[in-house]
Amino acid sequence: MLIPDAIGNRLRAALAAALASLGVEVPAHDIKLEYPLEMSHGDYATGTAMRYAKQVGASPKELAEKIVA
Repeated sequence: MLIPDAIGNRLRAALAAALASLGVEVPAHDIKLEYPLEMSHGDYATGTAMRYAKQVGASPKELAEKIVA
């Protein structure tokens, strides 16, 4: 299930800003957030690092680490 709420919008904006700082321009509305199937995996999930890793020239894990830094 996709996340449409205000928290989701703030998370999308933060992810878009983090990607922009790494040279990848993505509109916030293009970033997909979901609730994880397994609630022990957290409150929100996204495949953003998987989707944009090649554009940054990094592995998805490396991009995820840069996003949260």
